Amino acid sequence: LNYVCPHDYGVGDLASAQKRLDEVRRLIRSTRPHRLIQIAVTEWNTTGGDMGLHRAGLWNLGNALACARYQNLLHRNADIVQIANRSNLANSFCSGIIQTDNSRLYKTPTYWAQWLYSNKAGAKPLRIDPPAPLGSGLDVSSTLSENGKVLTTFVVNDSDEPVLKRFDLAPVKGTSSAEAWVLGDRDHADSPDVSNSFDDPDRISVKHREVKANSLRLPIRFEPYSLTVLQFTLTPGDLRKPSGSR
Repeated sequence: LNYVCPHDYGVGDLASAQKRLDEVRRLIRSTRPHRLIQIAVTEWNTTGGDMGLHRAGLWNLGNALACARYQNLLHRNADIVQIANRSNLANSFCSGIIQTDNSRLYKTPTYWAQWLYSNKAGAKPLRIDPPAPLGSGLDVSSTLSENGKVLTTFVVNDSDEPVLKRFDLAPVKGTSSAEAWVLGDRDHADSPDVSNSFDDPDRISVKHREVKANSLRLPIRFEPYSLTVLQFTLTPGDLRKPSGSR
């Protein structure tokens, strides 16, 4: 036995999701303390069974941000969670991140959140100091690339207010360049209920921009209902193994 494979369809409640992972962690340690058994969350989503109008929420920006916060939680548990598969890929009564009809498709906001984590995350999760809150405020995770040259931080703001934070890179030292990818609403409605559609497939999408990284302490504005990915290329020859990021 190599993996215990829970299915988690309540990931919008992060405290409960963490509790469920902790329970599996304790189960493994209590039954096979000397064997390396890890966790594979082979199905997960914010809901598996809700029907009616509430299920249409799987299409919206709020669901994408809830899924992004669960991805951050997985980063914080990456010592034991090795595999995690969001359900589903296409259609499936709104839960699919790709929606189709007979001749067309569009990508939901959650598609773009998954795209960012799949393509931008590094190989090594970092400890956040101080720890990111589970229930309120910005939800943050950071990773480092395998070669130690790229630092990536994922920041979810699921509130209706912008948040201005000073991003502290002092524990890392030298950066040569920085980029940002922001998932948010093109029309700035400041609502979690907005979504893409066949008529407007690109309302919720990812925008790329350069970030001025000539200082170790950067003021960054995180827009309402957004996922921001900050990626810093660290200066060769001036690297230290980071103990965390602020």
